[in-house]
Amino acid sequence: MYSLEKIEEELKLHVKYGIVHGLIHSDDVPLYGSTGVELNPDKLIKLHQLVKRYYLTMAWSHTTLASVLTAEKKHNKLLRKLPR
Repeated sequence: MYSLEKIEEELKLHVKYGIVHGLIHSDDVPLYGSTGVELNPDKLIKLHQLVKRYYLTMAWSHTTLASVLTAEKKHNKLLRKLPR
């Protein structure tokens, strides 16, 4: 897992060259910052806030139905609260 600092370095480089729309790439984006299959809402929200500081739009490369359902059920509709 890349740290937020490393991700921010990449985002700055992209913006420097005019890239303002992007894709968050991971095996399962909602599991960013988690250990195992248990979501870490704080880290996922910080990741999205960071990306939105640099990109006008973003999307996820991959996710699983299990992580989306967990976010919806265990974390009070977390995915609907993420910055878009």
